[in-house]
Amino acid sequence: MNKIQKNWSIVQSGEIGWRGEVGVSVLVAKSGQLLAIDVTSTSKIDLLDQAALKALDLSGPFPALPKDFPNSSLDVYFVFQYGY
Repeated sequence: MNKIQKNWSIVQSGEIGWRGEVGVSVLVAKSGQLLAIDVTSTSKIDLLDQAALKALDLSGPFPALPKDFPNSSLDVYFVFQYGY
């Protein structure tokens, strides 16, 4: 989470009255590699959506999943909030 927050260029959305929430689904391989990143709930403001995607893309790869993790990948859902 810290790595994602450091890579999240939070637009000064509150100062210009932008409010929004972006939901992003991420598929992470057992090795920690990012396999897919998709906006599943848009803020309807492209700049905010893109900032969330960029934060996740720059944060990869994630730490590897435990060796005994039963699946080959993990779905993770992130919510980025602006102006709240």
